[in-house]
Amino acid sequence: MIEAQGGGQLPAYKSILSSMASGAIGSIIGNPFDLSLVRMQTDATRPPDQRRNYKNVFDAITRVVREEGVLRLWRGSAPTVVRYAISRPSRWLLVVSHMSTIAEQWLSMLV
Repeated sequence: MIEAQGGGQLPAYKSILSSMASGAIGSIIGNPFDLSLVRMQTDATRPPDQRRNYKNVFDAITRVVREEGVLRLWRGSAPTVVRYAISRPSRWLLVVSHMSTIAEQWLSMLV
């Protein structure tokens, strides 16, 4: 990517957009696992006759797909996708803003 830019850094807006995309994509990929973990944790609070008794995360995911359909894995995931799409650029900006300070401190220690 840097060579395509002529050896320079990406413009800030491209970095922000790419970090937004990575946050959104990461939350979309992770949501089925989050759903299964939440279901497994709340299963113990249900009455014994209503428990799902999932064996593990993968059992939960396969049973949700089989019993409720594949799209059920992402039901209600929009707020999570938006949250991560917003939070990733803010973290990126924090890292970038401090990176030059950290680099200067390390270089001053070496010299």
